[in-house]
Amino acid sequence: MLEANLGGVFRCCRAVIPRMVSRRTGSIVNVSSLTAVHGLAGLTAYGAAKAGILGLTRSLAREIGSRGIRVNAVIPGFVPTEMVADLAPEKVMALRAAEALPGGVTAAAVADAVAFLLSDRAASITGQSLVIDAGMSA
Repeated sequence: MLEANLGGVFRCCRAVIPRMVSRRTGSIVNVSSLTAVHGLAGLTAYGAAKAGILGLTRSLAREIGSRGIRVNAVIPGFVPTEMVADLAPEKVMALRAAEALPGGVTAAAVADAVAFLLSDRAASITGQSLVIDAGMSA
């Protein structure tokens, strides 16, 4: 769990940074989880890995920001995907119970946030974590 969720992000960052450094520009957006911020019983290793991504994001932003590279993260809430399609409806309702917005979170909404953070409109944003959770953490 730690290797896949944190080690994989670390290695991906390490793979793309040299080219970004040589170009003196670039943007990285890592994907974490609300579990990193709020915890969820039974998902300790997953939560630890996703929390590690947030620490990696902040530290890396400071480390390579002077080279013109931005590093941010998104923290999605519950997103209905194929991976959770087999969850019982009552489990889904429980996971979404605290959402303030009735539409919940969509994969498209998360993708839009990532696209924004990668764009020039976010040129002054680095080391930040953008929560996309339909108001769950409000």
